[in-house]
Amino acid sequence: MAALQPVPNARRVGVISHQAPVRQCQDEVTDLGTPETRRRLQADNCLVMYHKDQLDQQQYDATCLIRMAYLLITKGMDARVATYGETFGGGKDDYESVYAVMVQEHYLDWIDAMAERAAANARAKRGGNRWRTWLPMAVIIDGITCSDIAHQRGMKPQTVAEYLRDALDLFNDVRFGKLRREEKRAA
Repeated sequence: MAALQPVPNARRVGVISHQAPVRQCQDEVTDLGTPETRRRLQADNCLVMYHKDQLDQQQYDATCLIRMAYLLITKGMDARVATYGETFGGGKDDYESVYAVMVQEHYLDWIDAMAERAAANARAKRGGNRWRTWLPMAVIIDGITCSDIAHQRGMKPQTVAEYLRDALDLFNDVRFGKLRREEKRAA
């Protein structure tokens, strides 16, 4: 417990102040928060790459659209509170806008194109991670940096960034209609 000590620079003699002792120790553990909080508070990797001119504007827009589509698709999978009884003010409906449906279709077409290219690489026995969906999803959705992925997978950070740019260019090709998909929509 901190003792009451006289303030050294007080104007009146005998003024007492409550001063807590300051502990400055290298070994002192600080609260860093939960992993979710730390991830939420860190800078967006894709935005950092955009500011470093590693991504152009269209590639950064593709990351935003992929993130939006992922959140639109997975938003109904979380647990919700059930209320029994009357609700006032009406409830919200699950209506999706035309834009939200379009973004989700672009996302699903992009996933299909990535899977087709990964399968073609596997058939040609070229291997590699260029068209694997885990790599762009790890950077865009999970917020893992390219250098962390490179360290975990034994790759070069430049290679990870190149694979990410290729995946984002493929998304833009799907989005702008340069890569046509056959119509397999549900009626």
